[in-house]
Amino acid sequence: MPETHMSKLQADAIVAAANLKEAERKLEEGERAAEAEKAEDDKRVQACIDFSQTYFEWLAARARLKDTGIPEDEQPARYKAEIDAERRLFSTPATCAEGLWDKLTAFETILGEELTVGPRKDSILMLGLGSIKQDIINLELI
Repeated sequence: MPETHMSKLQADAIVAAANLKEAERKLEEGERAAEAEKAEDDKRVQACIDFSQTYFEWLAARARLKDTGIPEDEQPARYKAEIDAERRLFSTPATCAEGLWDKLTAFETILGEELTVGPRKDSILMLGLGSIKQDIINLELI
């Protein structure tokens, strides 16, 4: 009888060890999943920061262009800087709805200028429209 009791204890110990190992594996999987989720959140936050910086650069380029006190020889460089900032803005994905609204604001501003002043030789409106459409799809807003 003692041998049977010992075998039962050994079997219980083996089952307990297996259960412990499985619990540790699940805990490690959970920790890895949490780390992966945090890394993904960090990427989203960084992408949001990148977009916000790009939008700010576009606003700053527009403000520098509107400065009436600049010499005429600096005007072409400032115009080019604004065009470059527009291209970066529309080339940077919006990672949240606020960014999409910022892009729509930029698009509307540029469209309004082209409607009142006339079309640009190097209009960016098609790039802007495509970019906004892709952001809507990426953000799953439709």
